[in-house]
Amino acid sequence: MYKPIQTIQIQNVSVNELINQFKAVVEDVISKMLKNDKNLITADELARWLGVSKSSLWRYEQQGLLHPIRIGKNKIYNLDEVREAFANRY
Repeated sequence: MYKPIQTIQIQNVSVNELINQFKAVVEDVISKMLKNDKNLITADELARWLGVSKSSLWRYEQQGLLHPIRIGKNKIYNLDEVREAFANRY
């Protein structure tokens, strides 16, 4: 899968600083995943692509139609799975 991008050294670091560093690393990992795998798309991009709201994406998830990859609060979708889900639906 994906290899660690960087190591965070924890020494004399406040909880808030550690949280901010962790958030920065997660954002970096997500950015690199999206650049390296053109088959992945963010929730915002998918909502625009489908012409629906993000709340509609949530409803599709509740119906079992979409299965996002969750990284923290971020959701990433596999375009092949999205295409297959909607092809089977209509």
